[in-house]
Formats: sequence, structure tokens, C-alpha cells
Amino acid sequence: MLQVSAPIERPVDLVRALMTFGLDLPDAHDTVDRLARGERVSVILHLTPDGYSPFALGNFGVAASAPQPDDAPTIPGDVLRAIDSWRLSRPEPPSREEAIGIILRRGLAAA
Repeated sequence: MLQVSAPIERPVDLVRALMTFGLDLPDAHDTVDRLARGERVSVILHLTPDGYSPFALGNFGVAASAPQPDDAPTIPGDVLRAIDSWRLSRPEPPSREEAIGIILRRGLAAA
């Protein structure tokens, strides 16, 4: 979700910044126009190596936030408990040294 947090003083720079997140020129312009009207705008921002961080949009007068949990479907409690049980039942991964020892023992046993 994007919304104005300060006056947008450089709309062209904001359009360019939005384009680094994968919005095409018309969508970036439409987003800036809607923000200028005071709307909250839902967009999908794609992170790219040469793009800005979503937090950098604050430099252009725009605050970015992720959808709140009420916007997402609710996961049933029994499913969450099952996931927690599974996660807790998994053995801890071996340390680097333990992993090397396991590999060496198995390799020597196979030889």
C-alpha cells in the first residue's frame, strides 16, 4: 500500500522510482496521480538489483507498507498448530563441523 506522507515535490522522480519496481510508465503515472489526490494505492512492487528499496519512497513523500493481516485470509488455528508441531519436531541441522564429520564417516564407510 502506498500513501502520501509528505508533499510530492518531484513527481517525475517518483514516477521513475516506481518504474524501477516494475511498473510501466502509464501505471506509474496513474499511481502518482492517485497519490496526489490523497488515495491509498495498492500496487505490487518488484525488487530488482538496480531498484530502490520500498523505504526509499519516503524520500519522494510516499510511505510504503505491506497489507495488514485483516487484508489477508485467516489461517485456521489447527493448521498453525500443525505447522508449529512439525517445525518443533524437526531435528536441528548439524553444525558445519558435524556435517563434515558425517560426510567423512559415510565416505570412509563406503570405501
